[in-house]
Amino acid sequence: VLEMKAEFNSACSCFIGFGRENNEDNFCFNRKHMPELNNGIAMPLEYSSSTENNQLFAVFDGLGGEAYGEKAAFIASELFLDEYDKLDKLVVPGTELLENMCNNAHKAIIS
Repeated sequence: VLEMKAEFNSACSCFIGFGRENNEDNFCFNRKHMPELNNGIAMPLEYSSSTENNQLFAVFDGLGGEAYGEKAAFIASELFLDEYDKLDKLVVPGTELLENMCNNAHKAIIS
């Protein structure tokens, strides 16, 4: 069996936009996310890895202007990071893990 390994570079940036007091978006990038109340990030985050390592990147749109958008985006990003270790341990298949993460985030946000 021939295994192919690929290298990849990724970057993440988050801009508050114009006319807002706080950034309502969040992300899961290289096991990092932003605090609930934030003003975006000044410089892009960069990360290099290979296909030998499991990676998970996610964007959480806080629906700018809606009530508690930043809270919903923050809760979802925290839950994704809490579940991230399961990806390394391959406890469940990737699609099932992602579905569980989304369902758990939805339940936490609406409660």
